[in-house]
Amino acid sequence: MAAVQTKKNAVENVFKSATTATEEVMSANVGLTQPCSSLPKTTSVARAANRHRSKNRPKHPTTLDFELLQDHVPSQFLSCDIHKNGTLHLIFATDAQLELLTNAKTWYVDATFKVVKQPFTQLFSIHAFVKKDGESMQTPLAFVVMSRRRRKDYKRVSCAYCRASTSTTCTSRCVLL
Repeated sequence: MAAVQTKKNAVENVFKSATTATEEVMSANVGLTQPCSSLPKTTSVARAANRHRSKNRPKHPTTLDFELLQDHVPSQFLSCDIHKNGTLHLIFATDAQLELLTNAKTWYVDATFKVVKQPFTQLFSIHAFVKKDGESMQTPLAFVVMSRRRRKDYKRVSCAYCRASTSTTCTSRCVLL
């Protein structure tokens, strides 16, 4: 029963993690917050929910000529798409995240290559220190899926960010992680 309800929740709430959906269903239906040996493992139910949810996801693009379905991207999360000379770079960040980046003195950037599939070549993330409750923590604030990794591509991404930003100035310092 819990597995069926979790799958249903996973399909209805596509932006909620399957683990969170599983934990909510297990605690609501079973009333347990601790593992029980007679019940399936939370991770197993979450994996089943993800497999069930994957049937509703669009197929991964194989070329850069594809339509990005907005139903599968959280509202106001796609900030910009850059098409130039056969390349495509997609910038994902909320307005609040862009505002935090605008106010940051230093950006910390990181490029990850193994988590993306062709036709993209890297996930480029931009981090900054964010202060909350008196504590500072480095937080990823923008994500860029890039189809090429040349210097001019990074310049295009930073220029697109500056155009999307509400500020008239952009950060002057960038640190590669």
